[in-house]
Amino acid sequence: MSIYITGNALVGSFVFVPLTMIAFAIGGAIRTGAGQSNWQIFVNIMYDLSTNPVIFMTFAGLLFKIIFGFSLVEENGKIKLPHPFSDFIELFTSPFAMSALFLTGTSLRSPQISVWAVGCVLMKVVVCAWLSYLFATLFVRGEGVKPLQDFTFFYGAIPTSSAPIVFASQFDPEAAELVATAVLFGLVLAGPIMFI
Repeated sequence: MSIYITGNALVGSFVFVPLTMIAFAIGGAIRTGAGQSNWQIFVNIMYDLSTNPVIFMTFAGLLFKIIFGFSLVEENGKIKLPHPFSDFIELFTSPFAMSALFLTGTSLRSPQISVWAVGCVLMKVVVCAWLSYLFATLFVRGEGVKPLQDFTFFYGAIPTSSAPIVFASQFDPEAAELVATAVLFGLVLAGPIMFI
């Protein structure tokens, strides 16, 4: 089962996130580039992509792994940076979970039920969970795969993180409250659905 989770994380980190950031940069450049030449829009897109911290750090991590992969150490079956670098990274990233929840709360003036928020939540938490389970029962065959099929339901029901709020506040500030409402509803709905 861990190979599927690893593959999903790899595809998400190195394919979907950079492609999403590229789409955001193109959309932002087109929206703000009215009256500019195509060359100037292209330059703006390249600048946004080269200064985007998500893309920069993704490629920096990949480059580090290629060049300095020999310096990585294995602890409890996990590959990590050597000490003191791993300690610094852990210290730097440990408040992320609390900060993400705090961001969700501060992005809301008051949660308002709307068709878009409820639709987004139902698509992510309910429909995605059942579709994942359906695809697993159709395509994953053999003995001992029932736990994997059950896991696909759980994995599909995981609520959306606070990352869409960050992206909405950066690329479409008017939609940030709607996205925060959807994320909050997703957290509320995903709790009970995990026990089905």
